[in-house]
Amino acid sequence: RGGCGGAVWEVENTFMMQVESREILHPNNDGQERGEGQGTPASVTRLLITCYIFDRFALVIYEFVLIIFLLSVYQDSLLLVSIYGLNAGLLVFFLGGKAGRFF
Repeated sequence: RGGCGGAVWEVENTFMMQVESREILHPNNDGQERGEGQGTPASVTRLLITCYIFDRFALVIYEFVLIIFLLSVYQDSLLLVSIYGLNAGLLVFFLGGKAGRFF
């Protein structure tokens, strides 16, 4: 790295080492030390679960509103809703396995 990039990297690296040493040496609120391999704190897990619930809720509401919109465009036919449902199902069927390999 040229210029001051090396100095910035050293400062960041030193700061990260200090943070890691504090996390290992100082106990948590419950009196237990948090070292490697003990998992994530409960507050982070709770936050992730809450975010996931709100994300799923927003997705369900979006799909519901989309179907209502498609029904309002063609009020005499269910063609658009059927095409949307078929495409969504086929997309999950054919690409779900490929997407699942990444997670």
